Amino acid sequence: MTKVVHKMYPVWDLDREEVWLNNMADEGYILSRPGKIRYEFEKCEPGKYKVKVLFLKGMRFSEKNEEYFRFLSEMGIELVGCVHVAGFCCAYFRFESSGDPAELEFHSDLDSKISYLRRIFWYCVFATPILVFGAMINTSSCLRGHSSLRFINGLVAGWVWALAAACLVAIFAMGYKILKLKKERRIHE
Repeated sequence: MTKVVHKMYPVWDLDREEVWLNNMADEGYILSRPGKIRYEFEKCEPGKYKVKVLFLKGMRFSEKNEEYFRFLSEMGIELVGCVHVAGFCCAYFRFESSGDPAELEFHSDLDSKISYLRRIFWYCVFATPILVFGAMINTSSCLRGHSSLRFINGLVAGWVWALAAACLVAIFAMGYKILKLKKERRIHE
């Protein structure tokens, strides 16, 4: 039996998405096909599986990523699927749970966590000006365009402005997390 859920998580909030996916697995629905806003689940024994989400550099089919996927597969970690976002890849993995809350951590040391957060940070830094430019074009079209297209252009402009604002918030949130981890690293040195 499959279940389809429509939900959207921004790229900088993968931790929250992962918690939701694991809650679904605890309820007996394991992720079988990820999407940008559409998730497919299949029935499973509640709590048997866990899900991890990873933001990768490059596309899924890059040689480096494929090698990494093979390595994880040898460890019993199955690649469920990938969602591509502007030259990057969000990879979804599932594996049998051992019951340990920290059973699989891709970024176990501070340096790799900082590096991972920087990748998401720079993704947002580059996306924000592009979104602002797109929003300005749509706003301009809305103000000058034909009356039949003004509503649609205004709607699109509103969504793009909202995405740009969300990216800006994410930049500050990621920057704060990175600074916090760097401070923690200095304490442990």
